[in-house]
Amino acid sequence: MIRWGFLKMGDTVMTKEELTLRLQAEGVRDQLYFFDDETPDYDGYILRGVYGRWIIEYFERGVRSELGNYASETEACQRFYDILSAEYTAKMK
Repeated sequence: MIRWGFLKMGDTVMTKEELTLRLQAEGVRDQLYFFDDETPDYDGYILRGVYGRWIIEYFERGVRSELGNYASETEACQRFYDILSAEYTAKMK
């Protein structure tokens, strides 16, 4: 069973695939997030695996801004989910 809050030792890991399913289930537009070498047409959030690290970036008008750099996929996916949840909720208001 996956808990989507703070993950403790022994909890199940969250992968990009599980993250994608969670975002889709919550109705977050897939035009808002991208993975690895995908690049948004205009703006969006990117989660990339680079040399064993996980980087979260925001892309806007051709400029990438790093928002976080994580040692584990689980930690990066959790933070990416938190960012997108807050962004999506804010845009829905």
